[in-house]
Amino acid sequence: NPLGELYAYADIKGSNIKFGTDTMGSINIVGSYNSKKNLLSLDEKTGIFRDDAYVNAYGRISFNNTTNQSVDGGIDFHNTPISWTAPFLKGFISDISGKLNGKIQIKGTATEPSIIGDVKIQNTGLRIDLLGSYYKIANAAIHLNNKEISLGKITLKDRFDNEGTLSGSIYHDLFKDMRLAINMKSSKLEVI
Repeated sequence: NPLGELYAYADIKGSNIKFGTDTMGSINIVGSYNSKKNLLSLDEKTGIFRDDAYVNAYGRISFNNTTNQSVDGGIDFHNTPISWTAPFLKGFISDISGKLNGKIQIKGTATEPSIIGDVKIQNTGLRIDLLGSYYKIANAAIHLNNKEISLGKITLKDRFDNEGTLSGSIYHDLFKDMRLAINMKSSKLEVI
């Protein structure tokens, strides 16, 4: 009944999707909306898929309480090309490559979500546009939550294979009011 108890289901697929200069692959949106329960659901089939790489989003958002919508979901990364983030980083980071693997869980309410996750980056390369320097990172493990993005200890190399160590955290309040607490150590590393 569209006027009283509406239930809508969607299974939308797009193929050969391009974002910027990168071909992302196929995008699927699979989910439903139940007006009686005021519930929006995304199936695990929702995401971006290319060969063996994907990022998918899933979960439920309840709109029963207009001030604090209930959220229970997550985002999974599997061999996700970091280059998919390039359009969002334009002007800051370029020539980005590598892969992401990990999970981020989102629970709580839309206004105050509880976010926790671990993401690993592999075989990453990037140019910091402000400096002009290109760096490579073989492996790194990043932990994030509502207050902090912990970098752990990251070994990076410049274009001459000089090595440095980056450690520390980026503190934030639900990804606003960012504050850096980062240390960099190296006996020799190209910076500019």
